[in-house]
Amino acid sequence: MFQPTEEAQPGGAKPMIEEGILENPKVDAAICLHTNPFLAPGTFEMKPGYMLANTDRVYITLIGKGGHAAAPQQGIDAIAMAGQFVTGVQKSCHAKHLRSITG
Repeated sequence: MFQPTEEAQPGGAKPMIEEGILENPKVDAAICLHTNPFLAPGTFEMKPGYMLANTDRVYITLIGKGGHAAAPQQGIDAIAMAGQFVTGVQKSCHAKHLRSITG
């Protein structure tokens, strides 16, 4: 199987599955291969379970509350909240769980 435009909607596996690619012949298991320009030539990464990202869109609303410079503790700083959110997402996306294999 070659999965075209996997990083753009409506590309990837969904249209292929809807068109029956897993049915003729019946597919019991699949192994994916994806290029990674950050790996040294001759190496690959592997881990059990899911590994590759998805292109779903997520909409997040962070709601702050206005305040006064004389009493900042009474407000909710949405900019600071957004900064902490971005930092948390970046930390959770770090690839420490991947194991690099040299072939």
